[in-house]
Amino acid sequence: MKHLIIDTSYLIYRSHFAYPKLTSNDIPTGAFFGFAKTVIALIKEYTPDTLIFALDTPKPTWRHEVKNDYKAGRPEADKNMVAQIPTIQNWCKLITKNYFVQDGYEADDFICTACYNIIQDYILTTEHKNIKDEDLFADQFDNTNKPKMFEPMTHQELAKLDINMKDQVYIFSSDRDLFQLLVYPNVCFIQSKSTKDGFSLFSQKEFREKYELDPIQWIDYKTLVGDGSDNLQGLPGVGPKTATSLLNQIGSLYILFELMEIDNTNYILGSWAQQKYHEVAKEYIENPKNFKLMDKIRDNLELLHQTHRLSQLEIVPGGVEIDKGFDLHKGTDLFQEYGFKSLVTMTTNTVGFDQGETDALF
Repeated sequence: MKHLIIDTSYLIYRSHFAYPKLTSNDIPTGAFFGFAKTVIALIKEYTPDTLIFALDTPKPTWRHEVKNDYKAGRPEADKNMVAQIPTIQNWCKLITKNYFVQDGYEADDFICTACYNIIQDYILTTEHKNIKDEDLFADQFDNTNKPKMFEPMTHQELAKLDINMKDQVYIFSSDRDLFQLLVYPNVCFIQSKSTKDGFSLFSQKEFREKYELDPIQWIDYKTLVGDGSDNLQGLPGVGPKTATSLLNQIGSLYILFELMEIDNTNYILGSWAQQKYHEVAKEYIENPKNFKLMDKIRDNLELLHQTHRLSQLEIVPGGVEIDKGFDLHKGTDLFQEYGFKSLVTMTTNTVGFDQGETDALF
């Protein structure tokens, strides 16, 4: 089964600036047109069985409680784009039941939760359910009033997963926080590129080639370098090259903090490195040429802890229920209303979704 997850906020923004002057009866429609056109093109290209939309809320999230100036400095959203959001939401809800937004959470939290549910279902319905004696995910939703940090399986358990899992997850988003999900071999990102088909895939293989790290190290990397787009500071004076070199030598901040006798309770995702990197990491921190960096880490622990926390994804309390199937034709009346004849044609011509096959599919 194939799942297509759309970062709705990202696609709205991208579409608005792709068609800034498009109007219908003097009403701005570029964001809606570009959004729907891209979704239909993605469906035609990747033929998913499920279609999932995740949207940011305009209200503060749990991350703003940790850092009140989280994402500060971003320009105010264009009013013409904002005015089109209700129409886009309406179209999404017409074609699928899988539309997720909730005050207090970002779109990437819902994307994470959806992926988690898909992986959970796979593991609990195949031979991989026996990887551990107990239910791998039993405690994730025990407390429905409090979000749960995304904790993938251990490094050893991930290695045991079949790379040819039946479920394939495609994510359309530019949010690099979501690269944490690449710990799963069946997750990949769809990126807009200047290719023949207009899209390209970014998977574990491409991640490792680009960043020279494993996906499980991504949070530690972001902790060290920060993220200007979210107004998150990294370790002063440490850039991508230094962070990559450090993590390639010591594995994770978990093992580094353990050897430096610093509380590493919240860095449990890096515990996989303990056995593999213990001796090498010990030699690293005992090397005099690294003392300056170790001192810098000690002097900026509060900053590192905050950035690490804000870089993590959350499992939304209660999870999400994902329905199979969607119906593009239910959104064509809106296209007619706005004069989007080309989108009606695209819908009709989308492989596997012509009007004659609709009933059979859904």
